[in-house]
Amino acid sequence: MRKQLTTMACSLALLTQCACAGGVEDPLPAWVNKAVADQQAARGRPMKIEECAYDGKTVFLFTRLDVVEASDADTLFGSDGKAMCRFGEFSPPGAAKACDFKKLVCRRTLHPAR
Repeated sequence: MRKQLTTMACSLALLTQCACAGGVEDPLPAWVNKAVADQQAARGRPMKIEECAYDGKTVFLFTRLDVVEASDADTLFGSDGKAMCRFGEFSPPGAAKACDFKKLVCRRTLHPAR
């Protein structure tokens, strides 16, 4: 019985670390975990947080949900937590710090949970 419980606990731990596609995901940076926890605790501005790839690098897309869609509500952060660029009318394509949507592929939504 003890062996079965240990096996079940190990299986559950592995399942929580695996992606839906079946592979093991990279651990999230601490600053992303904190941002997700803050959002789940309803602190701060309402945000959608996604893990994405931008130009082949892992990035995190933060979308403010308390502003209109046409504003610069979307900010892309590198894994180091530094803002890379923004999307929206205040950062037109070609402007410094403007993101290119063609280079963005989002992998999973971290918050809010689906």
